[in-house]
Amino acid sequence: TPLVGTSTRLSNNLYGYGYGITNNTGFVNGGVPWNAALKLEVIAGDCQTVIYSQNIGPFNSNTSLGNINVVLPATRYINFTGTITNCSGAPVTNGYVSLAGSGGNSGFANTNASGSFSFSVLNCTGNNLEYSYMGVDNATTQESTVSTGTASTGSVNLGTLNVCSTPSSLNIYISGFQRSASTPFLEAKVWKNSAASLLSDVTKQGMANGLFVVGNDVYVAGVEQNNGNTSLSTACVWKNGSVLYTLSNGTTPAQANDVAVSGSDVYVTGSVAGAAKVWKNGIATTLGSGTGGDGKAITIVGNDVYVAGMDNNEGKVWKNNVLLFSTSGQYAQFNAVFVSGSDVYTAGKLYTGSDFVATVWKNGVGTALFNAYLDRSAAYGLFVSGTDVYVAGEEGTTNQIAKIWKNGVGTNLTNGAAFASAVDVVVKNNDVYVLGRSSTSSELIIVLWKNGLPVNITNSGPDAYPTALVVQ
Repeated sequence: TPLVGTSTRLSNNLYGYGYGITNNTGFVNGGVPWNAALKLEVIAGDCQTVIYSQNIGPFNSNTSLGNINVVLPATRYINFTGTITNCSGAPVTNGYVSLAGSGGNSGFANTNASGSFSFSVLNCTGNNLEYSYMGVDNATTQESTVSTGTASTGSVNLGTLNVCSTPSSLNIYISGFQRSASTPFLEAKVWKNSAASLLSDVTKQGMANGLFVVGNDVYVAGVEQNNGNTSLSTACVWKNGSVLYTLSNGTTPAQANDVAVSGSDVYVTGSVAGAAKVWKNGIATTLGSGTGGDGKAITIVGNDVYVAGMDNNEGKVWKNNVLLFSTSGQYAQFNAVFVSGSDVYTAGKLYTGSDFVATVWKNGVGTALFNAYLDRSAAYGLFVSGTDVYVAGEEGTTNQIAKIWKNGVGTNLTNGAAFASAVDVVVKNNDVYVLGRSSTSSELIIVLWKNGLPVNITNSGPDAYPTALVVQ
């Protein structure tokens, strides 16, 4: 039975550590140092317990280790089986089951030719694992109802999942960037319902950082770099795939981080040569001191334009280009801003003297989002729905996890795999969508969680970095 979503680690006294996580077939791969003796370890979930260890190498050519059989104590795993059928009762051969458990144990398992699936989830504590799951038909995008259960060890038959719900009519847009298969550069992209569109010039390195959708128009803020040189950067805005504005001259470090549209006016925030900027229809205004600054997020409410970012190592929010509040001498960075009624929320990270801690501010008053590992954390996405405040981010260093906080209470979306992060959150029709990334084999892929359950995003690998989410 394949161990899916399982963290693996390679170590060497000279080169340190490298991490990966198995995909939905249990496969993991990646580059290793030439002619170096290595230790391969398999790690049990959020407990970070080594459950398998093997010395491998040295290698001087591409090598397959074949199937690695990990013998797990009965108290360490749960094996899930089941079948997915469509509305007619026929097996769904192009589908998957999505399961999310407490502690961040989550993942997909594809169906086989008979519509069946089988996979294991590590449960290193041996305590009851609470889980939710649903079946999905890739061909029709139909889903089963979401079901829940509790188990600690052994085998669990989830039965037959009938995928017969009406497919969602919502459009999901994602901005980001992805390593090119043919050049050494990153390519700025926008995904609509998993279909990718290239934005940047293929001869340059491109990154898409911010996203705004109004009607049928898709605006993306980002940057292009000549030969990948950050000192030769052009901040720009794309509209429906074509450059709408170039916001800098390409001779200094520059970037556009976020975009918002009001009527016929297009507002962008970012930085040029270390100065925080806001542009209105391509015309720039400097925010703050003009040195050591960066505009990270922008939103428009009525006639008021709010920008969050940093200036001289302080987190700051500007309203109509005038400073509204800051962290006043505390080292911080604001990454998101949201206005609800008369309240202005922002989220980011605050330096506590030893490390950064994910923090949410309401009208300038900060509240730390306490983390399970008491380690480095950061917040990137923010959404307020009624009285509920949702924050998306990450925590941990070596074993970084993606996380969502609701009213200050955190939930792990991953279980300690390296390089996982949540970057944005949107609430739509009472459903909570969280955008992030996670490592699978040697690649970074885009992950979308809907109400805590991962949703399969196709065409996102290899090495895809999501930045912003719009659900319309």
